[in-house]
Amino acid sequence: MSYELNPQGGYLIAIAAQIPLIPAIAIQSSANAGLGERERYAVRSTRKLRLLHLITLAGAALLLLGIASRWLEAPESIMSNGYADLGPLAIGRNLIALLGAALIGASIFGQAFGWIIPLAWAILPYLVLPDPRDDDLGLLTLIMQGEEAFLPLIFAMGICALGVLLAINNVGSRRS
Repeated sequence: MSYELNPQGGYLIAIAAQIPLIPAIAIQSSANAGLGERERYAVRSTRKLRLLHLITLAGAALLLLGIASRWLEAPESIMSNGYADLGPLAIGRNLIALLGAALIGASIFGQAFGWIIPLAWAILPYLVLPDPRDDDLGLLTLIMQGEEAFLPLIFAMGICALGVLLAINNVGSRRS
């Protein structure tokens, strides 16, 4: 008897779906790095600087993940379950959704704990739902949805937009 985190497809699908979690949390953690005390005494608003920072890092991560997902293809046996079509669009969607979730988490829990929401979103669907097709809308299991999933893409863009809005406005930041 063997144990697999994802009974339908095994570990490789779970890892491929969750790879964007690393750059998403890294970008979120750098969003306010070094701005705390300086921002308080700044003459100009730092919103444009934060937005440029987030767009630049997210764009670089999207480019690198897109190239990697095209270059490194999964073995055919993994794709047999019918929902593991994780190409560049799905990986990019996962990155923007998890980045938005991380930025929202940072606004709720503070900069140091922005990782809580995206990590829970990346792990809990594997534990709660035995098959990602049980999620009719594909929002809870967004990171496992294939490239053809339209509603999860729209939802990911909305989550990212909300997260970026909260990050550039510094909503929920904890200052002394």
